[in-house]
Amino acid sequence: MKTRLGKEAVLTYRPDHFKSLAKTKEAKALWNWLQEEPQRLVMQVAARLHRPPVEALSYPLTDSFPAVCSQHRKRQMVGHMVRQIMLADGFQPDRSNVKIISRTSIFKRGSTYL
Repeated sequence: MKTRLGKEAVLTYRPDHFKSLAKTKEAKALWNWLQEEPQRLVMQVAARLHRPPVEALSYPLTDSFPAVCSQHRKRQMVGHMVRQIMLADGFQPDRSNVKIISRTSIFKRGSTYL
């Protein structure tokens, strides 16, 4: 089963081309929030439904981190973080640039995982 939840699954974010943004308190809080069990479960369910995990995270992300919603670069970093978590949980990238049709999503496109 592709699930690793709990305290033992805490990861270290590799920011790559988001280095300056990843140093902020908001980015660190976001990374920790994404690794919590409820968010991981949401991402895994979305992946099993062949939908981008970021699509399923849109609503809770808006509530918890409203500043992320308004900035394209921060939304890109969320996708980058989600990818690392999904890989750590045993999922593999399937398709990228998948159109998100939900009108309420803060994301326009995302990746799916198997």
